[in-house]
Amino acid sequence: MEQTYRITNLQIENIKRIKAIDVTPQKDLVVIEGKNKAGKTSLMDSISYLLGGKILIPEQPIRTGEKEGYVEANFGDFTISRKWSNPYTSTLKIKTADGSSPGSPQAWLDEKIGSFALEVAELMNMKKDDRITVFKRITGLKLDDLKVKYERVQDDKRLEARRLEGLKKELSTLDDLPEKAETENFDALQEERKKKDKENDEYYTKMKDEEIKSESLQRYEDELLQINNRINELKLTLEGAEKDKKNVELFIGESEKVIIQIKEEKEKMPTWDLSEIDERMKKSNDAIELQYKYKRKETLATDVLVLGKEIEGYVVEMDKIKKEKSDRIKNTKLPIEGLEFDGDVIRYNNIEFEECSTAERIEIALAVAVEENPNIRVLLIREGSSLDESAVKRVKKLAKEHNFQIWIETVHSSDSSAIHIEEGEIKKGE
Repeated sequence: MEQTYRITNLQIENIKRIKAIDVTPQKDLVVIEGKNKAGKTSLMDSISYLLGGKILIPEQPIRTGEKEGYVEANFGDFTISRKWSNPYTSTLKIKTADGSSPGSPQAWLDEKIGSFALEVAELMNMKKDDRITVFKRITGLKLDDLKVKYERVQDDKRLEARRLEGLKKELSTLDDLPEKAETENFDALQEERKKKDKENDEYYTKMKDEEIKSESLQRYEDELLQINNRINELKLTLEGAEKDKKNVELFIGESEKVIIQIKEEKEKMPTWDLSEIDERMKKSNDAIELQYKYKRKETLATDVLVLGKEIEGYVVEMDKIKKEKSDRIKNTKLPIEGLEFDGDVIRYNNIEFEECSTAERIEIALAVAVEENPNIRVLLIREGSSLDESAVKRVKKLAKEHNFQIWIETVHSSDSSAIHIEEGEIKKGE
């Protein structure tokens, strides 16, 4: 078992409001009382400056009008002193019973004092997240792995649930499908339509040829009329006119033959009304789409069942994680009865830490400081006026059980052994 230490004698001179004080505490509970601005806070600050290090010391700790000040505390096996001079200098000295001194006084001191085994208010005043971190450390409660695991399963469940919702929505659109019907082969119908479309193209090509030849014939007929008129009007030589006439008549005869041939060929060619096959193709395509929808409906129904089972599995896994978290919390040792900690919230008697009274928060912080189990067992409670008689008794009991020396600052105390500070000095009993 490691050695523990408490202040056996405290001397303060010219620190803030303190003039000169020499205290030899006899009890576990050292009550410092006095009016506001009497110097009781300065006494508590002096202990904090001495043990807590430079981070707690203000720029000017020396009493106004004085050139130097000091604090010295005897712990039996060693003495710690800190001296300040103007212009500002600070010297920390530690001397053991055999007269030796550690090479690094502050490091040696920090090792002897727990994180909260000095200022009880530190835990009370820190940010909530930092306080949660402290509780995880002192209780050994580890929930981060479960949190990561739970969030991963929860995310997977959320994604699958979203997917399931989409599948159900799509499935609902397929509830009122018409009955399946037999239909012609769509590819065969497409080939038949292509063949008929080609034959229609050939027919219309012949029709166009007929129109072209008819137009050509009309031109020749017009030309013949002009020639006849020219023969009559200009009295061309009969030989030339006859020759032209024969040529034109020859062309006309040939054109008439061609036109007759085209008409005969055209009359033999089939023509098709494509609306009928288009309707058949539409029905075939509709049937194919209907078959796809039925198949999709079956697939969706299967997927919905599978996803539902998967989500149920996620829920079971999440419940297991919750139970494991609950078991870990249940098996966590806490420093004070009535205290609860679930990894996210600190509660005392079912009330969140932040909503607890000052007295309750002091008791919790005190229990945490005790749990640190430091070598130097000195604690400062600044809000002593917030503690009623029963709370003081609990603090006293805690101090005795764990061999702590607890200094309490209050305006007035019923404790007959209380140290009364007045104008920076201890007022002796009359």
